[in-house]
Order: sequence, then C-alpha cells, then structure tokens
Amino acid sequence: MTTFPIRYRRNLVSTYATTVVLAVVGIVTTPILARELGKEGYGIWVLVGSFALYLELLEFGFGKATPKFVAEYTARGDARGVRATIATSFWILAGLGAIAVVVGVVVAAFFPSLFGVSDELATPARVLIVLILVDLAISIPADTFGGVLAGLQRFYLINVTLVVVASAQAVAWTIVLLSGGGLVALGIVTVALSLCGQLARFLLARRHVPALSIAPQRVDRVLARRFTSFSVWFFVLDLSKVAVIRLDTVVVGLSVGVAAAGVYAVGQRLTLALEQLVEPLTKAFFPHSSALAAEEDREGLRRSLLVGTRLSLAIAAPP
Repeated sequence: MTTFPIRYRRNLVSTYATTVVLAVVGIVTTPILARELGKEGYGIWVLVGSFALYLELLEFGFGKATPKFVAEYTARGDARGVRATIATSFWILAGLGAIAVVVGVVVAAFFPSLFGVSDELATPARVLIVLILVDLAISIPADTFGGVLAGLQRFYLINVTLVVVASAQAVAWTIVLLSGGGLVALGIVTVALSLCGQLARFLLARRHVPALSIAPQRVDRVLARRFTSFSVWFFVLDLSKVAVIRLDTVVVGLSVGVAAAGVYAVGQRLTLALEQLVEPLTKAFFPHSSALAAEEDREGLRRSLLVGTRLSLAIAAPP
C-alpha cells in the first residue's frame, strides 16, 4: 500500500469539481426558487429539505460505516465478506428507512400547524413531505451502493452521478417553475431524478462487485454487530454536525415562520460552502485506512495519518 489512497488524484479532482458544480447549481437555482415560489413557498421547500436531512440521521451511521467493511474485505481478497457486507448493510438500512418514513408521516401531519403555513400551501407542503418520504424509503437502503463504491475507492463514480443528478434537477426545477408548477411538481421531479442517481450507483456497484446480491440469506448477524459498534460513532458525529450547522434553520422557522427560514437559508449556504474546502482532501483516506488496517500495515497507517493531517491543515489552518 502507498501513503496516498489509490486513485487519489482522480477522486480528489472529481470531488472538487462536484463541489463547484453543486455550488453553481445552488447559486443559479436559489434566486429562481425564491422568486417563483415566493417567500412562504421557498421557506417550505427549505424546511422540508432540512427535515429530510434530519430523517437521514435515522440511518444511525450504518450507511457511512459500509465503506470500512467493503475496503477491509476487499484488501483481504474476501469476496464473500464483501457480498455479506452489502446484504447486511442493505437490510439494516431498509429497516431504518421504514422507521424514517413513520417519523416523517407524523411530521407531515403537524408541519403546517407547527410552522404557521397558510391554508393555501398546507396541502402542497404535506404532499411534498410524502414525496420526500418515498425518496428516503428507497434512498436510505440504497446508500449501501454508494458505500460500496466509496469502499472500493471509486469516489469519482459517485461524483459523476451526483453531478448529473444535480444538473438535471436544476434544469427540471427551472422548467417546472417557469411553466407555472409549484411545490408538488418540484417534489416529483426532484425525487424521480434522485432515484435515478441511486439506480446508477447500484448498477455501478454491481459492475465492480461480481455476483452482488442483496438476498436476505446473505445477511451476516456477526457482521451486523460489528456494524453497530462502529456506526454509533458516525451517528454521534452526524448528530453534532446537524446541531451545529443545520438546526438553526428549523429554529428560525419555528420562531418567526417559514418565510424567514427561507431568507435565512440563503445566507447559510455561503457558510456551509466553507466546509467543502477540506472534506474532499480527507474522505478518501477513510477506506484507504481501513484497507491498511486489514493488512496490518501500521507504518502505512502512520504515514497516511501524517499526510492527511498536513493536507487538512494546509487548507483549513490560518496562515
């Protein structure tokens, strides 16, 4: 193993390119969404998107733990272990996705009253939440396949799907809004294109993992316990990030209404962009380190830790 993750340059360039594309999409579509939906409609759009992120916390870190075990078994040449990881991850996440849907249905019922949504937009808001729940019910277990590609250190394939989906959504949103569509039409095209991205990642994962299967009989209970002990740390990390970075939009919405939440979210996007400067440099080191650990390459781990830390400091630390 080398100090740097394999395909590091390709993964790094594609991740930064994806960050730029997503930023451009946000800059271009935000004024269009805000203008065409109006303050209240845009506020609903932002808050429902925020709730989708909160409901994704119900993955409890299992989705982010998947790359570790894929990388570990791949480094050992254990194809059976890789396939067991995929099936185990998928079915754990399928159960958690069902829980997220139940919680989301409760949120949909009380959303208009909680945030003071007008009678005119109450029904579209509920329908939008239901559409997002359909997306979550499929996307949460399907995150397994993105995790497979990450574990194989093929982030560039994930990035291609993200760029295509984000660009297609931007075009679709513009067409829908300029044609007079509202929140429900936006939700339909958003979910449809999001699920296309998940299908693409499934097909890519199947291409790189021979005999990939999500048959329930492939679930490994011992591996499931390992997943649980490892994923809890990702859950704690995700929870802290949501509390620090995302929760304020909901607080604004609860305090002064959905229109103010929409305005606040526009400025918040700029601060969130700063986080994207460091993440592309470091995330490829996670599956790489898992592979090194599986091979018991302590010297490789030490060198990778030093290199990753220096790269992070070079970007994030003040001069």
